[in-house]
Amino acid sequence: MAFLFMVISRTSIAQINSFRLQASGLTCALCARSIHKNLETVAWISRVETDLEKSEFVISIKPDMPVDADMITKKVEDAGFGVASLIVIARVAQENLIPDQHLTLNGMSMHIVAENRDAKAGEVSLRLVDKSFLGSKEQKKFSKLSKHDCFITGKASGDCCKAAGITAGSRIFHVII
Repeated sequence: MAFLFMVISRTSIAQINSFRLQASGLTCALCARSIHKNLETVAWISRVETDLEKSEFVISIKPDMPVDADMITKKVEDAGFGVASLIVIARVAQENLIPDQHLTLNGMSMHIVAENRDAKAGEVSLRLVDKSFLGSKEQKKFSKLSKHDCFITGKASGDCCKAAGITAGSRIFHVII
């Protein structure tokens, strides 16, 4: 009976709560409003909060709905701007905090490429480090984190992803904790 409870509690806490987006190219409140309006059209987004001084948006999501970080990038680019940084705020189990481990949250498959040794179970920040979520300067910095093909292409490939049960060719996001 105790074993069954542990399995249930470990899987029930893996959930994305929100995203923290920093946009590039914003110059005024109208620019931020354009991104805000585009993001509000996404079905799984429940609320968007804007901090104009930091060019940041906190994007709350509806519970238990599949999400797609690429959709956030698309909506920002459709408004005429870029993504400088995108962070996933999620509740995960401690064993998911290991480099080269994969996790799937709200339908998003993620490959952990680096960790913060101080990260604890519970709410964590997972920074997306794929090229569509970084500025060019940071792309160079983070490109050295992994030699896996999936890091370059954004598509699951090789023994690493296959062992995690991720279908070859499907979208995979790379994160640092």
